[in-house]
Amino acid sequence: MGQELHYYPVIGLNGKPVYIFKCARADLGTGNQVEEIATKAKSTLRAGDYSPDIVIMVGEPSDHPKLFGSQSCVSYIQSILPTLGKNVWAPAVLD
Repeated sequence: MGQELHYYPVIGLNGKPVYIFKCARADLGTGNQVEEIATKAKSTLRAGDYSPDIVIMVGEPSDHPKLFGSQSCVSYIQSILPTLGKNVWAPAVLD
């Protein structure tokens, strides 16, 4: 995966963490890359029976990004986008 990837964890409505992975629109060459990011993220963050909720965000929070993930998580992340700052994102390495 050659794209620049960042992440930010938030607490979802169910009290469990939701990990948002952000990449630039230009970094995604194919639709399969979104699924690949989600699969690698779940594998990296999995602990025993725990499987985290993952949302992939393509674009910046202020630029009407495309969101991919479960409908409930995407709806929640969409509702909090205006509160996400530009400087909260940490680099993510999933390779």
